[in-house]
Amino acid sequence: MKNMQKVLPLIFVFLSWQAALGQDAQQPKPEAAQPALPDSAVLVTIDGQTLTYGQAKILVENRLAPDEVSAANRWIDIQLKYQKALEKQLDQKTDIQFMVDMIKKHFLSYKLDMEVADSVPAVSEEKALEEYNKNIARYTRPMNISLQHITVQERQQAEKIIEEAKQSGAEFDALVEKYSQAADKSKKGKIDRLNLETAKRQLGEETAQALKTAQNNDILGPFLGIKGFEVIKVVSYKPEEVMEFAKVKDGILQGMKGQAAEEAKTKLLDELKAASKMEKSPDLLKLEEEAKARQEEAQKKAEEARKNAQPKIGMGGN
Repeated sequence: MKNMQKVLPLIFVFLSWQAALGQDAQQPKPEAAQPALPDSAVLVTIDGQTLTYGQAKILVENRLAPDEVSAANRWIDIQLKYQKALEKQLDQKTDIQFMVDMIKKHFLSYKLDMEVADSVPAVSEEKALEEYNKNIARYTRPMNISLQHITVQERQQAEKIIEEAKQSGAEFDALVEKYSQAADKSKKGKIDRLNLETAKRQLGEETAQALKTAQNNDILGPFLGIKGFEVIKVVSYKPEEVMEFAKVKDGILQGMKGQAAEEAKTKLLDELKAASKMEKSPDLLKLEEEAKARQEEAQKKAEEARKNAQPKIGMGGN
């Protein structure tokens, strides 16, 4: 009973306090001067139970309150509810006892993870630069292009369309309406936000390569594409751009530090599992296999849905 009384408030700390913190996130945070109080200063007392300034700071440091004043006022609410919970003997219920124990263990394991993460050495700028140069593609913004296209079946017809499109006063919208055999004719042949890979998939390799050096308002083609010969008008074009190391350095340092921390936590857990006398029941092993099968099936369906959702340029008759 005494042990329960010591840890039961954790339920309220994790549930009541975090719910209230979500409400605070919507409120403006005025700048307030921090009072010069010692950690031992008592902020509030309820029936002999006290909250010190130092304890309120701990709640703030653990992101369970935005500031010490909020921490103190929430502590009051929680302490009163906690006393009522004891009166109703909620601490005697088996399910609550289990959850109190799990919340305590969860919090302690979280603190262990933070301790392990803090012990990981900082990543040097030299290592970050190595990562940047090794994986430069990650830090490259792809080509972004919007265009209109006309698809026909004969190269000779495509060449004539290009000549017509380059004439003074030619309206490409009208040419799409007049000649295109693609299904997106009703949308004036517009395709937005293409990169090199999506251009290959939708318009073919030859078209994609030509777009790499395109300029706004260029009339390009004819190119042999996926569904026929393509005539292209470039609406807007942003070339591939490599981000400067200085602009991505902080993110790389943070990411490498986080990855190292995750690896250290995984290593510790693997060591703990290897040293423990853990034995999974046949029932649990069966449930794990069933869960794995469901997950693989869900991933398969998601992949099929992504493939089906990819834009396709169909052919339509004039």
